[in-house]
Amino acid sequence: MALTKWLSISALLGCQSIDKTITSGPFTIERVIKKESNGSWYNNGTSPFATDKAIYYQIRYKGKKISLRNGESDDKLFYKALFLNHSGKPAILAGSAAMYLLTEKNGQLKSELLSYNKDESGSYQWLDSENNQPGYSYKAYSQPAAEDNGYLDGGKFLLVNNNCVLDVVTHRFYPFEKNSYEAHLKSGDFFSEHEIAAGFSPNRTQVVFVGYKRKSDNHLKHIYGLIVVDFIHQTLTAVPFDQNQTHFIPEHCKHPEWLHKHFEWVVDENGREKLIARKSENDYWKGYFSGDLPGTAAEDDYYSLQPVKSSIVETLKDYLIKKWNASLIESRKFEDSATLIFKIGKAEITLFDNIRQEKKISLSTSLASNTAENRALVRQIGKDLNAQLASGQFREYFDVFD
Repeated sequence: MALTKWLSISALLGCQSIDKTITSGPFTIERVIKKESNGSWYNNGTSPFATDKAIYYQIRYKGKKISLRNGESDDKLFYKALFLNHSGKPAILAGSAAMYLLTEKNGQLKSELLSYNKDESGSYQWLDSENNQPGYSYKAYSQPAAEDNGYLDGGKFLLVNNNCVLDVVTHRFYPFEKNSYEAHLKSGDFFSEHEIAAGFSPNRTQVVFVGYKRKSDNHLKHIYGLIVVDFIHQTLTAVPFDQNQTHFIPEHCKHPEWLHKHFEWVVDENGREKLIARKSENDYWKGYFSGDLPGTAAEDDYYSLQPVKSSIVETLKDYLIKKWNASLIESRKFEDSATLIFKIGKAEITLFDNIRQEKKISLSTSLASNTAENRALVRQIGKDLNAQLASGQFREYFDVFD
């Protein structure tokens, strides 16, 4: 593969400028900085001429700018354009709502439409980057630091727009449907609420999503199930599960550990892998840290317990005062929630009571003291609470989901 590097240049194009370029083989990706109206002047009283910087990409093939037809219009600027590592020859993933694969065949540009999200930005997620399990899901407009070199790296199988799997080595891709009418019939009316992959089969042919359907007697309540898509054989199956028995909360769809703990892959009579629920164990609810979920920023880390009864509030209040020498400095009550702010040393720790709405209580630093040191203190407290739950303490304060 040709030597590639970013070049900073100052080519001005009216209200836009090319910030960086990277070239590989016959392809060049140019990062374009555009000035666009921020649209906020009407609400906050700022100048109607105020602008923000927006990042786009344009692509050249053999020096000529390309545009791609997505079925309704021509795409010339893209939210995302990245060279695919491990492809053996130059290949680009590019797109905004429509996501394309660009390669060269017989000395000519070859463009293939992988998937088109008509109503929202495109997305992509490695299916095998975390010990052969899914990694974080990115929107096309995101700008993760790991992509600053112009390459997308991390695995072999890439989920595009949640409905197409791309093999970045062979460039074969496998579109599938999981939320169409026909797919709902196959899955028993389960709908994929969480638009990220939760698991990947050992033989790397099946993707797992968390889905739900509404209860027949109460449409505000859900029955959960796993939607398993075999993108090679184009089959779809559902594995219903009990939310309370598996201790499932929606955040767990981002964490492969929950899936591995409660489900396993077996080989059926036809020699194909099949996902089934593990035999129930004598398990218990425990708290979780949001910072352990893929893609969560360090400053957004907090500890939560769910589902819990309202009686846990006074118990946790006493626990913080006696165990951590905390002092209650402020208490705020709202219609459906409450906030208790404690002082522990120099740190302000917030206990957020959202039990009436979500049966959930959370522990975090206050906005005023959100430092790495104080977040580490929240981690200490959460780990101690989990240790006490493991020994049988506090379990009587847990409820069940309806």
